Amino acid sequence: MISGSGHGILGFLVVDLIWSVVYYKNKTMPCGRVESMIFTVLGMNGPYAAAGGAGSGYLLRDDEMKENILLDCGPGVLARLQKYTGLRSLSGVVLSHLHYDHMSDMLALQYALGNWENPLRVVAPEEPKPVWTLLNAPCFQLQAPMEMELKGFHFEFIPAVH
Repeated sequence: MISGSGHGILGFLVVDLIWSVVYYKNKTMPCGRVESMIFTVLGMNGPYAAAGGAGSGYLLRDDEMKENILLDCGPGVLARLQKYTGLRSLSGVVLSHLHYDHMSDMLALQYALGNWENPLRVVAPEEPKPVWTLLNAPCFQLQAPMEMELKGFHFEFIPAVH
């Protein structure tokens, strides 16, 4: 269960959001490094990136299974993400809410992926609708949040006010 702040949908970060636990490989695990799971803070600035910083963005990695889940994708996150994995090595993206400081680099990711034949699974709330529409691209398999498994990680979404 990932809980914290979010615009009517979910929240899951470290400083301005609150982690509870991540259900991983059918076991409840505390956050941080667990077995082969690594949690990396890519950025936590908001509402804009500070000099040398990045907006909200977090990477859940399973080195053993070679899975990379991006949690939020604020300004400057893509540059930092590439220190850890290639953009086409992402297994999926989960956006907590559609404020620009949590999703603006998704627009740049569309250009980076281009007409990639394997659309990247992107989970994001459907509101505000004009922002959701910006994410509707051929390189993304866009879906609304629901309880789900994503590459070995179990996600549950809890409505929250932000």
